[in-house]
Amino acid sequence: MHRFILVTLALLAVAVCSAPYLNQKVLCVTEDEFTLKEYLAEFDKYDITVSLPEDVSDLYSYSHVLLLANDADSFGSYSVEDFVKFFDKGGNLMIAGGEETSDFIFDLANELGVQMSTSIISSPNYFAGNFDDDDMPEKTWVVAQPEDVFAFPVGLTDTVQLPFLHYGSGFFVEDNRINLVIPPEGSIDVEEEDEVDSLMVAFQGRNSARLVLIGSQKVLTDNIYNAEVRETATDMNKMRPWAGNSNKYYTVQITKWLLHEVGVVQMNGKPVYDERVYIVGEEMDYTVNMRTWNDAKNEWEPICLSDMQLSIRMVDPFIRKTMTCKGGAHNLVTKLPDRYGVFTMEVDYEHVGLTNVRHTDEVVIRSLPHTHFMRFIKVAYPYYAVVIACMIAVICVFCLTLGHLQTEKKKKVE
Repeated sequence: MHRFILVTLALLAVAVCSAPYLNQKVLCVTEDEFTLKEYLAEFDKYDITVSLPEDVSDLYSYSHVLLLANDADSFGSYSVEDFVKFFDKGGNLMIAGGEETSDFIFDLANELGVQMSTSIISSPNYFAGNFDDDDMPEKTWVVAQPEDVFAFPVGLTDTVQLPFLHYGSGFFVEDNRINLVIPPEGSIDVEEEDEVDSLMVAFQGRNSARLVLIGSQKVLTDNIYNAEVRETATDMNKMRPWAGNSNKYYTVQITKWLLHEVGVVQMNGKPVYDERVYIVGEEMDYTVNMRTWNDAKNEWEPICLSDMQLSIRMVDPFIRKTMTCKGGAHNLVTKLPDRYGVFTMEVDYEHVGLTNVRHTDEVVIRSLPHTHFMRFIKVAYPYYAVVIACMIAVICVFCLTLGHLQTEKKKKVE
């Protein structure tokens, strides 16, 4: 019995302290696994299944899917709608375009709200380097400057210091999508000749499912990781010296974000407040403890979110205030609405790069009991004056009447 209790406690301790991505399965769909050795080696702690497009099966048993086969017309027996359903159910997706993007990939990106260019993009960059490749002509390389690479997500430990090499499709970005890598001015779709907005796009749904779209699987390959960009410029007379590229660092960090290694926040236990029936206008003390996963330390640690708010609403919010934080404890002391009923206390937190947090509690607010009403209302002084005047008038009339009666009695006696 004692052994059973100890084992149970040990399992509970592991569950509390374990990484949010523990025991999650990853499906990597590619036709060229050999070129992705360095990239996949960064995620060897995961249960990764590498599959050919035609061999994809048991899709919904995976937590994360990397579709790195841009020219595949099918993925097993699954349709575009199946992958959209996978994302809607909380699965994370990475989708790669390319020089010959299939209709399947193009339609899937559109269904997920991202328009992909119909062909590879070219750029007016001038550059020098050692990344010559017969399959990837020099004019189709796009080199994004470090200042155009978005330091995202929150988990990035350093800002990007080197240019980003891109080859493949571009994207036309809507306002609610995150533009990760901005192309140089003049980067266009080779066939349509439309200027593209982005080289890499990210999006997070309301259910915290994450989506990343990249131009091509080739930006993840060992060949590109080890390539050098010695000089770049948009003007031949303004060449900038570099020693390498940021592809490996940036793509690995973005994939960690996709796999929920970074940018994960959650509530640490239930909110703390006095669970009872409140009276209108009474003061409430509400505290929420938040934590985030630190993969370097392999532990959860407190986090302060400066823009976390608490809403108290019935249909519309009566109160919405920003909470103060100290050591991960987000606190708000506020006066409750001056209306009775059943109210919902809601924490609904959304921030770029972080998982969404939503929690609701119900609180009953009753009207003031009769013993709590004010005995004297200052604004009602006219009414009080009238009542007092009436009382004085009654007393005066009574005194005058009594005095008159006494006078009549005296006259009769005389």
